[in-house]
Amino acid sequence: MAGMVEEHHKDEDFIDVPVPEEARLPRLSLTMAWWALATAAFFIVVAPLLAQLYGVPNILAGMGLSLIVFAFLGWVLARYAVQTGYSVAVLSQEMFGTAGAMVSTLILFATTCKC
Repeated sequence: MAGMVEEHHKDEDFIDVPVPEEARLPRLSLTMAWWALATAAFFIVVAPLLAQLYGVPNILAGMGLSLIVFAFLGWVLARYAVQTGYSVAVLSQEMFGTAGAMVSTLILFATTCKC
């Protein structure tokens, strides 16, 4: 029955009507999307502050280096995840042990926490 409901709502836009319960994102997916936006907003605020403190050329050099490093790490991890079929939680658990599933959440928390 659930498959039929999903097929029914697959092509609808829901522009002028509320999205029905069965067509909505799960709570966890929506929370992770919100955290991604919060992290992006955090970096938009931090970049001008760092540019004022250390100068634009230094910030651009740091951004370039971090882009290269993160692109390489992301490529390696994404390639491994595609080959194995692991999700983020399973991949971090595989890399860091049984408590490793919390690592990605803790990293996200550490980047957004204003403690």
